[in-house]
Amino acid sequence: MHMRRTPGRLAAAAIAAAILSACAGGNPPAPDSADATPQHSAPGAPPAAAYDPPTAFDLTKGVALPVEATRGKVTMAGSIAKPLPLTLDGPTAYIAATDSLQAVDLATGRVKTMITALHQALRPSNQLMDGNPAEAPVIAKVAGKRQAMAAFLTKAAGQGTTADRLVVELATVDTATGTGKQFTRLLDGATGHEVLALGGAGADCRHDGRSVTVCTDDGSVFAVDDNAQVLWKLPDEANHRIAPTVTAVWHGLVYGSTSHGPVILDTRTGADRPATPGIAPAAVDAYAGLALKNDANILVAYPAAG
Repeated sequence: MHMRRTPGRLAAAAIAAAILSACAGGNPPAPDSADATPQHSAPGAPPAAAYDPPTAFDLTKGVALPVEATRGKVTMAGSIAKPLPLTLDGPTAYIAATDSLQAVDLATGRVKTMITALHQALRPSNQLMDGNPAEAPVIAKVAGKRQAMAAFLTKAAGQGTTADRLVVELATVDTATGTGKQFTRLLDGATGHEVLALGGAGADCRHDGRSVTVCTDDGSVFAVDDNAQVLWKLPDEANHRIAPTVTAVWHGLVYGSTSHGPVILDTRTGADRPATPGIAPAAVDAYAGLALKNDANILVAYPAAG
């Protein structure tokens, strides 16, 4: 889990909460709201094995995820340059674009639910040439139901004497049923552009979901506990240890790589774990690790194997 949050992500989360709270409280959604039912184009695979946290992945059974998972987020050299616009939740990946939200089965790569913007996105995902402002969906409980949420900045065409207007659309997917919904709210220009703003500087910090935050800053990696006590720091010249490139942090483990290949470290001690993960996942949960395939722009979900 990333701790550094851009203004855009905070704004999107706030808008999502505000719109859903209004709907949960009995206020009707906007007239152009719509529901989306789960797509069942193919039967799902048997439930995948879960490892919490995983230390190995089956590289023979990877499945490709939709292009929206990496579009505009990968360098020409084939490395991830920006946080990916996805959130893992159990056996499902929720993938956001500037004009869509998808729920994807990690075991099969099948799109279980697909919601597209009701209006024209200000930056359509298939026309992005200079980066992708989409950020990871937010998962939160609203009115007792866990929802994956993504906001789109769109333009509703005017009619007659009514001018075009800026609209924030909120797409939600119920994580239990896969049912999707859409809501819209008018927005002024300044606020609208803030929703998808990118920014932030300094250390890139990720909480492991338990009790440790791991940060990278200017070539170093360090960890602090929830009491702000520094636990360890790399590089450590005295012990001849180098700092890895951190790709993910989850449930007590740091995933990354060095010149020697993929590595896993213990979040509390910084010690190398005796594991051969095979990949340095960009995102991970108990069911899968996600990594680029052969330095291409294809993100593959590799099932957890140990």
